[in-house]
Amino acid sequence: MSGVLFRSFWLSEWGVPSFIFLAWLLALGLGWGAKDKPYSIRFGFICASGVALVLLATVYVHRYFGIALLLALVYLGAKTKFFERQWGAASTGRTGNQQQ
Repeated sequence: MSGVLFRSFWLSEWGVPSFIFLAWLLALGLGWGAKDKPYSIRFGFICASGVALVLLATVYVHRYFGIALLLALVYLGAKTKFFERQWGAASTGRTGNQQQ
């Protein structure tokens, strides 16, 4: 709906950066979680910045470079066990700040 109503804005020079910023805010909120989810603001910030970086690379460089960057970030997250530690903390009900 907003793409139809604000078509001239989305096609202007401010359209793409605004879309990337809105995607960053959405990913930040989804990564941070809600009251019942123990995700941290750090997890949300890292995931949101990865999403924004991939969108920037896709829009301004090339779509294959964006896909390669996305795959590299997912591989890096899996290799360092970043997601496993975060989701492991969520399944046990602990946050990353608490220690056993």
